Amino acid sequence: MPLKQHSKEFAKSDLRAVSVADRDVFATVEDNIYAAAADAARNPATVPAGHLRAISETRGGHTYTRYYGQPKASLSDFMPSGRRVKRINEISEGGRKVLYER
Repeated sequence: MPLKQHSKEFAKSDLRAVSVADRDVFATVEDNIYAAAADAARNPATVPAGHLRAISETRGGHTYTRYYGQPKASLSDFMPSGRRVKRINEISEGGRKVLYER
C-alpha cells in the first residue's frame, strides 16, 4: 500500500477488493507497483536536498556505481570552513600604506 503512490495507474485505486477477488490479478498489479517504485528510487530527481544516493548496477561482471544528489552532503566533513574578511585596516608605515586583515 505505501508504494502504490509511485504507480500512475494504481495510485488512487483501492486494492483491497482486487486482492480478495483474484490473486493472479493482484500479483500483476503488485508487480507493476514494485516496478514503478524501483524506477522512482532510481530517478535522480527524487533525491531530497542535502542527500546523496548511490545506485549500483552490474554489467559484464563489473559493478558501476553512480551517485545522484548533492556531493556536498557527504563531503562537507572534509571541507575547510569558510573565512571572510571582516575589515581591512590601513596603517601608514614610513610613508607607505600597509593593508592587513584582522
